[in-house]
Amino acid sequence: MFPSGQRARGCGVTEGGPEVSSATLICRGFTLTIIGISLVSMINSMLSLLVLGFLFVNYRDRVTGINYWIYSLMLSIAAFMVSVLRIVLPESLAILVSNALHLSSIILLSEGLARYLSTRFRYRIDLVLIGLAMSGSLFYTLTQPRLQARTIILHGALMLLALRILFKFLKTSVSRQHRVSLIMSLALVYYAAVTLYNLSVAIFAPVPQDYLVGNVYTIIGHIALIMLTALLTYAEVLLVSDKLLHKVIASEQKLNLVFDHSPTPLIVTNFGDGRIYNANASLLKMFGYTLEEVVGKTTMDLHMWADANQRETLLKEIGLKRRLEDFEAVLRTRDGSQRICRLSALVIKLSDEKDLEDYLLVNVTDVTQEVNTREDLKHLATHDHLTGLANRILFYDRFDSDKARANRHRHQLAVIALDLNRLKTINDTYGHPVGDMALVHLANQISGVLRKSDTFARFGGDEFCILLDEIESIDDVNRVVQKILDRVSEPLIHTETPIPISISIGIAMYPQDAETADELIQRADMALYTVKRERQSAFAYFRRPQ
Repeated sequence: MFPSGQRARGCGVTEGGPEVSSATLICRGFTLTIIGISLVSMINSMLSLLVLGFLFVNYRDRVTGINYWIYSLMLSIAAFMVSVLRIVLPESLAILVSNALHLSSIILLSEGLARYLSTRFRYRIDLVLIGLAMSGSLFYTLTQPRLQARTIILHGALMLLALRILFKFLKTSVSRQHRVSLIMSLALVYYAAVTLYNLSVAIFAPVPQDYLVGNVYTIIGHIALIMLTALLTYAEVLLVSDKLLHKVIASEQKLNLVFDHSPTPLIVTNFGDGRIYNANASLLKMFGYTLEEVVGKTTMDLHMWADANQRETLLKEIGLKRRLEDFEAVLRTRDGSQRICRLSALVIKLSDEKDLEDYLLVNVTDVTQEVNTREDLKHLATHDHLTGLANRILFYDRFDSDKARANRHRHQLAVIALDLNRLKTINDTYGHPVGDMALVHLANQISGVLRKSDTFARFGGDEFCILLDEIESIDDVNRVVQKILDRVSEPLIHTETPIPISISIGIAMYPQDAETADELIQRADMALYTVKRERQSAFAYFRRPQ
């Protein structure tokens, strides 16, 4: 395999003129090549170490096993350095340490893959192989020094370990249905192939004793190892990327699951044009649509807003604060029914980095029943339960606001006190239910002639009070009073029996007669009692005593 006269130690040559010169040049060429490849190998390893270090620093909390890949590469670099330092270290020590580091390196690579897959690999057979390999290396280093035997043992053990890692890696990946890059499997196959090549070279070709002295076969082996380091690093990077992608997909699936199955109605729209991007099942059920019917359309297209101005107000507030809480709006369902909804919104970015647009996540809560209950309670607190008229509380509240408006516009107010005549007689003759019917009849009759701005209140029993606003003169009051008297002259019909209804009215004016509601009511009552006492008219104005 080598030219005659060349010794098996590599580039060592027999003496002889021209042949010595040619062989020396070849030897020097091999040496320079080995030195150059060694430098490239070191740079390649350091770059790989930097890449793995970056992955570890940034993703160690999301991907396990990267630290073991770093340890594996560091041991490989250390093994290389020890091999180079044979010139200064005791040769036997350097050989044994270098072999131990190579064997430990592949075990750490295996453990990194196991932790990446979140599993445990068994190393009983691997440790036996390493033990046998180190025993052989020890024997052929200290007892019977033979480089070829040591090389065969080392590469044979590395090849078997690489094949075992490949087997465990594929078996675990398939059984757990992991998304595993094919590149790592190919890298392990290549690892086994490189060690098989070096094993073949050790068996069939001379092995140089000196690291810096080699031949074509050893150079090819060194280049293959450089490629192996790069391929392993590339495969590890792909594994990390694959795991991160898998986690992102899993996270998105969980978010989508939470979004779709949330009991709270949710909708996502494009903040720019308002088009619906997504809506969950709760919202679709609330409004009676399918997802296909709403995606790509706007809420205006679907006529969901009972008042479009509310939408404009909502968007304006979100544009200022980038969020909104507890905004009440009336929305329409598909069948046209209206619901009072409380909206909370937040401007968000979607996970797609290419999509730079803003989106609006809106939480929709149906508060129709809550608002109706609230309004019912408010109504009960401010209205008479029998007639539905305002009660004393609401009357006083309306008086304050009407008084302020009257002062601004220089209007007058009229407070009318009235009661139902002969209520006791009706109760005694026909019963209290009919007496209640008479009160309701009176309330309905009078309400029909009053303006919406007027306040008609029942204070209790047969006592009623009316607040007329925007009064210009006494004539305005007289017209209203006459309408009331005309209307209540119509009898209550009970079981085809007409029950005559009559009232007495007392009137006090603001600001002439008094300034406060209590004083005006008191003076209207005084006028009312005058009517009852004198019985000359159905109504009377308050007159100050002379």
